[in-house]
Amino acid sequence: MQNNTLTRFKEYVKKAGIKPDGSLTIHTLRKCCITNWANEINNPEVIRILAGHADLKTTMAFYSQVTKEQNEKAAVAIDKLFEKSTYGGTYEQK
Repeated sequence: MQNNTLTRFKEYVKKAGIKPDGSLTIHTLRKCCITNWANEINNPEVIRILAGHADLKTTMAFYSQVTKEQNEKAAVAIDKLFEKSTYGGTYEQK
């Protein structure tokens, strides 16, 4: 018995009129899904479980790339923390 999943997937992509820029595979969809989870879920262990990985290192190494949007969100969060700070002076390096 032959696994026709990839063949069918490619047929559906073509029927849908999708013209990928580069390769589009089922694994590409999986990677996009897990990356989206990583962007929305703050707990890496939850992402590991959803992805079905045995080791968190796998999840973190392959599915948690830092994007420009994430860097911007981090900068905003840091700014908010400084705004909440009760310290009114300036920080001096000694």
